Amino acid sequence: MLFTHRGVVDDEGVIRLLDDVKLKEGTHVLLTVADPDTLIALLKTPGQSKMSDERLREELEEDAAWAYLLKDRPS
Repeated sequence: MLFTHRGVVDDEGVIRLLDDVKLKEGTHVLLTVADPDTLIALLKTPGQSKMSDERLREELEEDAAWAYLLKDRPS
């Protein structure tokens, strides 16, 4: 089964998940890197307006802005 979790890359290039995820040692993961426009297109549901595109973009920018706080969080 596949699960998708959002994350950000911090200023040291380390990927930090935004969700609290517990994985067993040896779990295989796939990483998809998406630019903001592609990510918005993937997260958007049919019928969402341009206004909701802007809201998603703001949320992504906010996630990136706060990513530095995740540095001290245990992996």
